[in-house]
Amino acid sequence: MVSTEDLAKVRVRIVRHGTFYSLAKNHLELCKTAQKRINSVQDSHIDSGFNQQEDERDIQSLIAPLLYEVDKNAIATIVFSAFSLEAYIFDYGASNISKSYVDKYLDKLDLVAKWIIIPKLINDGNGISTSCHALEELRFLVKLRNDFVHYKCETKQLGTEIRPLVHFDDAARAIKVVPALLDKLKSIDPGIDTDWLADDTIYRLDWRAPPN
Repeated sequence: MVSTEDLAKVRVRIVRHGTFYSLAKNHLELCKTAQKRINSVQDSHIDSGFNQQEDERDIQSLIAPLLYEVDKNAIATIVFSAFSLEAYIFDYGASNISKSYVDKYLDKLDLVAKWIIIPKLINDGNGISTSCHALEELRFLVKLRNDFVHYKCETKQLGTEIRPLVHFDDAARAIKVVPALLDKLKSIDPGIDTDWLADDTIYRLDWRAPPN
């Protein structure tokens, strides 16, 4: 039987890339639901034959709160997808090289560069092709994320239709980058764990002692 003293000496790694991906999936579902309701409202008014001006006011009043739901959940989907990829590639580097090396030399790289360089360092120069579709999509995700980080306020004339900052289609496209990159990485490093893509555990404990 393991003593309390021995357990206290065990070092475990708590990883949260699965948590972030799970949150991204949850927010995408909420975004999808709101977008379906918007489409339903618009379709029903097209078929109703109401006065066009009154009908337009009706539509805007009904879909305004739904646009807000699309907006906030699409943003959350994109941000948590980026969080997941940031957390995973750091852990991948720390587990296979060392946390101190990744902290000192690699963590300041942008996200795209991390996904190019870290797999190459670990797999004897065999990395993800810089021209592959998955990395192109990562660039798209990073741009969306950066647009939020550096968001500038806008001026709108009263009565102008307000569009969401980001659309459901953008969020649906962005979240696909996570499994796409993991699939590319698994093709060069078959031993990586990808079970977390389908695991909604709040966090995962890795009982391997992490390299310093």
